[in-house]
Amino acid sequence: MSLAGSTILLIAIAVECCIVAAIVPGLVADRELPKHYTAHHAQLDEPYTIDFKYHNYEQMAEFLKTTSLRFQNLTYLYSIGQSVEGRELWVMVISSSPYDHMVGKPDVKYVANIHGDEAVGRELMLHFIHVSIACVY
Repeated sequence: MSLAGSTILLIAIAVECCIVAAIVPGLVADRELPKHYTAHHAQLDEPYTIDFKYHNYEQMAEFLKTTSLRFQNLTYLYSIGQSVEGRELWVMVISSSPYDHMVGKPDVKYVANIHGDEAVGRELMLHFIHVSIACVY
């Protein structure tokens, strides 16, 4: 699988209980990840994995934040606002050029967890992120 020439925009929206990724102070931001970047690969001291289980908001947030930090050359994580409960609504862009939007370059948007009780969509999105990045590395 090659990400060259394509951008995948992932949106997870948190409404009630759990949703997709957040920059939660103290989760990952305060820790330094063991990473060494090259042009094509991030060499990590720990394997890039995700458990097959239901993730709560904090676990989801930590996975997304960690993924964004580990694969800065492929991902861009940002908030588009907050839910009624004050949780960040996160967008993760996966692309060969995640910080640049190019006119005429096709985008694909996946949306999950519009309703807080729809946990399967969140899990599918987290595993899709994992598989998309793992196929490149």
